[in-house]
Amino acid sequence: MSALTSPRVTSPRSRTVRHASVKLAAGVKAIQGGAAMIITSGTGKGFYAPADAAKVGDVEGLFLETVDNTLGAAGAASARVEFGHERELLPFVNDTGTPLADSDRGGPAYALDDQTVSAAVSTVVTGRLYEIDANGVAWVEVNASFDVPEASLSNVAPVNPSSSAASAGAATTAARQDHKHQVPVATTGAEGLMSAAQCSKLTSLAAPDVMLWDKNAADGGATDATTEHVVYVATGAETFSKFYFVPDAALTADNTNYATLTVSKRDGLGGAAASVASVATKIAGGSGNWSAFQAVDLGAVTGGGLAAGTLLTIKATKTAGGVALPAGKLYGVAAVA
Repeated sequence: MSALTSPRVTSPRSRTVRHASVKLAAGVKAIQGGAAMIITSGTGKGFYAPADAAKVGDVEGLFLETVDNTLGAAGAASARVEFGHERELLPFVNDTGTPLADSDRGGPAYALDDQTVSAAVSTVVTGRLYEIDANGVAWVEVNASFDVPEASLSNVAPVNPSSSAASAGAATTAARQDHKHQVPVATTGAEGLMSAAQCSKLTSLAAPDVMLWDKNAADGGATDATTEHVVYVATGAETFSKFYFVPDAALTADNTNYATLTVSKRDGLGGAAASVASVATKIAGGSGNWSAFQAVDLGAVTGGGLAAGTLLTIKATKTAGGVALPAGKLYGVAAVA
């Protein structure tokens, strides 16, 4: 859609929402009175679930009814929610080139022009996407209070499981990064929030391990691949120095039938993917056998420096007969420049 050249009349011109029926993520059960979160990254992105520290998202209100979708797909069931505040929504035209979809709900709607919003990352955020209605209109909460793209928010891992500190039982605070790049820091006798700038002054503080991908289920078969998808969006100049995967189960390496995990980066402008780190589940020149809950290093990082708007992606390819990858989590060791 092109920018406006004459007045635009919309009907209705705005909506105010305090209660609504929201679509539930797959495999969840909403309980009346329980906190309702919208998932903003990973499996179930754009759908609602009971608040859960294992997921990435935002609590938006309370469930007004109990609805069981434990056996249903994402969106198969809906539940009424009372939001924590009245949400003022404005209508926009949805981009036809890179349109916003259900999975983008709760995340940023980027301005393409003065009447069009898009999923394509740009320097102007119109607001938080509420929904795409039956007529294809994108309803956006323009005055939503968030400062960085939801896609870039992720969980801070307690500590690299392969580190000596983890073996010794060193304690760090595990929590979600907030919208202003603040990270929780455990201090002697107390806990408090410190900004990234303050943290950088503490030379003894290690860079946070950012959870990039929650692989919540094992592959269905040995040859099942994972297509490339975005797991992180840089909101400023950042550098990743290491990536590792923590599997929930063991895996037997093989030089003929194996899988390859690859982290790549894209410029967010349609450029080609550039491999940043990868590992194959081979005996020779690969990861070797995996053990449950022990970190698997993805090897040397090439081009780990990211500019604002750069995307990190993950994919899993299979060679010959392949191997079924277990569930687990991918982490990156990052430092905010």
